[in-house]
Amino acid sequence: MALLTLALRLNALSCLIFGILFVLASEAVNQFIGNPYAWLTPLVGAVLIANGCHLLLSSRRAKPWCPEILYFIIGDLAWVLGSVVIVILGIVVTTSAGIFWSMLIAVMVAGFAMMQFIGYRKSCALPDLLE
Repeated sequence: MALLTLALRLNALSCLIFGILFVLASEAVNQFIGNPYAWLTPLVGAVLIANGCHLLLSSRRAKPWCPEILYFIIGDLAWVLGSVVIVILGIVVTTSAGIFWSMLIAVMVAGFAMMQFIGYRKSCALPDLLE
């Protein structure tokens, strides 16, 4: 349970930091990543803030609600896949620095997904299929 709690809280911290950055400094973020859709950055920021708050609330439960943890894992994997797709397609993130940081953040988010999955397996009694 400790690993799952840590993963949820680190994920929440990341969402809140980037969410606040995207909302309060959206123009600077747009310039940094090369985003031509000015409305998108504060919208993503607001979603990240809401998700960060949800992650924090979930991390405070004495016993995790397993479907909720699965929801976070799937959301993180969707973020990683979405990041890769927008970089490959050359949309939203078009600068070299933006691409570098987007991929670095995607790796971090994949790490959160992995930590959450390990915690999910332990906390939700998911059998080890490799044994």
